[in-house]
Amino acid sequence: MIFLFTITIVQAQKIEYNGVQYVVKRDVIFMNGKDITSSLSLEQQVNIKNKLSQQLLAEEKLNAAEKAQNKAEQKMRAAEKKMKRAEKELKKKGNCTKELYSSSKAI
Repeated sequence: MIFLFTITIVQAQKIEYNGVQYVVKRDVIFMNGKDITSSLSLEQQVNIKNKLSQQLLAEEKLNAAEKAQNKAEQKMRAAEKKMKRAEKELKKKGNCTKELYSSSKAI
């Protein structure tokens, strides 16, 4: 998980803060392709980076939830498949029992 977070931070991340689009790459904040880090107050820099961290955590949680949902769907499909096989097997045994019953009546 930390590894994924590190990789994500190394890449440039887009963030919207107070209606303005920024791109954050490591500790540098860009607006319209220009480095504006030094023109922002320390408080603004921290707020932008915090917002980015919150966004990344939300994306990570969403990805984890999607993975869990996919895994649950796979288990459900596997269970349905198993149930269908069991139903076919029961049907097959039912037909065999009926045939056996019919043949024993004939004797």
